[in-house]
Amino acid sequence: MKNDIKKYFAENISDYLKQEKERKELARNSLLTEALKDYMAPMRGRTELNILEVGGASGVLLKDLVDLGATPVVAWNLEIVEEYRNYLVDKRIRFINASIFGNSLTTGYFDFVICRYGLHHFVGDTVSKTIESQKEALREMARLVKPGGILVIEEELMERDYASFCLYFLSRLFARFGLQLKRFGINRGVMVFFHTKKGIFGLLDKQNIKYSIIEEIYPKVRAGFVNRALFLFQKSYPGIFIFRIDK
Repeated sequence: MKNDIKKYFAENISDYLKQEKERKELARNSLLTEALKDYMAPMRGRTELNILEVGGASGVLLKDLVDLGATPVVAWNLEIVEEYRNYLVDKRIRFINASIFGNSLTTGYFDFVICRYGLHHFVGDTVSKTIESQKEALREMARLVKPGGILVIEEELMERDYASFCLYFLSRLFARFGLQLKRFGINRGVMVFFHTKKGIFGLLDKQNIKYSIIEEIYPKVRAGFVNRALFLFQKSYPGIFIFRIDK
């Protein structure tokens, strides 16, 4: 999977840079940034806050959190694509070239662990392997959070399970034959498995992760025809889940 993602990055560098510029312009006023600001505020007076983003790309969100300034933030970007190091938007971000799987990071080290639009990329050759992969990823993220710390998952959500399965098998077919359909978000070598809201909670509930949901945010985004066609004419919508990890 790592080689596929690195190959995808090399093939789509121009698109990536354009997208990162757009994210940089939007990030500061994003609902997630504002929400995390509220959760960081009660921690004023702490020596520092350690915040890890899983698959943080160029670190746009991390930069904004560092710039909030109420409490010193040590920002960590866990990213399997080494090339992203060259595109970090802030030198204060500490880059870790590693995967969430089999990492050597210290248990309970981070005050916040964030994964934005990454969970659907943790896939396997079958649906069952995909579910196990996503469960393992969440289990590792929860392991890294301090007792009482915050885990944030931001994902595109499906309304119906059947659309999740259809899109997964379509992306697997395209990946197998090296095909892509950029207009519909299906890129060469990239497989995806999106969940419904119930599916996200199911990944956590089926393993020994003690958590409480403290906020759910659903940004209002109007889906265009392409997005509706991509998800087989079922509405998809972004969701942000903020969990407190209890250990």
